Amino acid sequence: MARIDVSLHDVGNLDTDRVFFVPIVRFDNFVGVRSRPELDALVQQSGVSIHTLDALLQALDKEFEKAIAAGAVGVKTGLAYQRILDYPKVARHDAEVIFNRVLGRHPLDAPGWAEAKPLQDFVMHQVVQRCKEHRLPLQIHTGIQEGNGNDIRMANPTHLIPLFLEYRDMVFDVFHAGYPYSTEVAVMAKNFASIYPDLCWMHAATEFGSRRILHEWLDTVPANKIFAFGGDYCFIEGAYAHAQMAREDVAVVLAEKVEWGHLTEAEALRCARAILRDNLMRVYEIEKKRRIGPRSDARPKRRL
Repeated sequence: MARIDVSLHDVGNLDTDRVFFVPIVRFDNFVGVRSRPELDALVQQSGVSIHTLDALLQALDKEFEKAIAAGAVGVKTGLAYQRILDYPKVARHDAEVIFNRVLGRHPLDAPGWAEAKPLQDFVMHQVVQRCKEHRLPLQIHTGIQEGNGNDIRMANPTHLIPLFLEYRDMVFDVFHAGYPYSTEVAVMAKNFASIYPDLCWMHAATEFGSRRILHEWLDTVPANKIFAFGGDYCFIEGAYAHAQMAREDVAVVLAEKVEWGHLTEAEALRCARAILRDNLMRVYEIEKKRRIGPRSDARPKRRL
């Protein structure tokens, strides 16, 4: 009823109906590992015995291969809730020193994220390299955070610039407009071909802000890079309502662009279709990848 063609499904389940959904996978449990029990959980998940850093990367490879075979179209990281988004390159030896300390630690003695950061930084680069190899966009939570008492400074998307500089031929889907750092996101998206700014969640978070941001982005960033909507709900009514809000915000902004003489009506219609659907379908290669995996034979007719 919301006229959503396909949902990128970030629920940790690769076995999803490919008529309506395509899966997104997370490897934050690999990047953020800080204790022996967490390593044991990765052993259980992957079936790989992990006693060395090499074995951890073998387990990561195995999980990537499983995701590719199941038709995953992208990777998501939400670590901005736990740590700063700064991921410098780290020497393998330095990461291995931290890994060996984690391997022998009791859960109560597990290092904090700051102490474990060199290992996490190293593994994040390994994740990005595998995304690049398999042509999977990397979705990154930036900016506004759910709940109370979070540190917005950790989620500042400008911390990601070293990663963007290193992997210029990747696709980075920068979530939540980096809000309140949306102007910085616009500048980075203009400077880096790899950055795709995303307004997911924003229409529900701030109507005025979403319209202001989209106005600014359309002035600054090529329209074929902008993602104007993502439901970001785990219950269907929220996704339906958010889709209506997003369409209204996009319509208002584009109507103003037409009124001001910045766009023709035909250009505005093409832009709306691109930022609400076609950009994402192209970048994530949805039509090709959604055919992999289980399908439902009974797709209900749309009520337009």
